[in-house]
Amino acid sequence: MADAKIYPLLAELSACLCAELGSDAKPCFCGVLFGPEIPVEYTGDCDECGAAYVRLIDSFQSTDEFPSPDLLPTCSSLTAWTIGVGIIRCSPLGDSSGEPPEPEAMQEAARQALADMDAIRRAIRCCLAGKFDDEFEYVLGQFLPAAEPGLIGGEQTIVVREI
Repeated sequence: MADAKIYPLLAELSACLCAELGSDAKPCFCGVLFGPEIPVEYTGDCDECGAAYVRLIDSFQSTDEFPSPDLLPTCSSLTAWTIGVGIIRCSPLGDSSGEPPEPEAMQEAARQALADMDAIRRAIRCCLAGKFDDEFEYVLGQFLPAAEPGLIGGEQTIVVREI
């Protein structure tokens, strides 16, 4: 039996994120994932190297002090989920002789990462507005930048609770 609570929200949020990116900046993968890791393996090898994703990070009971977990959950406690909404893309690498990437290329990668951060926030605010108001309430968490050699991006957390 399919999950009727959180999966429809994750799927809708993913569709909103993919739509916000449009066809010009759409990465190789755009969809729903499950698990604790940022999906660097989904960046792929396409023209727009990268991954846009919505993932379930955790779930807990939160009734009295939302978005904090209940210390003593009961059968009537409400369920909350932490969701990560993120985009990671390939970034320039230096050459094999150890030379760093061109400054202009790094600046363009930073510009794209900031545009992606804005697209994530628009997807969350616009997608959730009005569509799930009678089912969920939510609190935006932090946007956490992510960078490692060859990858740049970030993830916005959101805590959602059933009503």
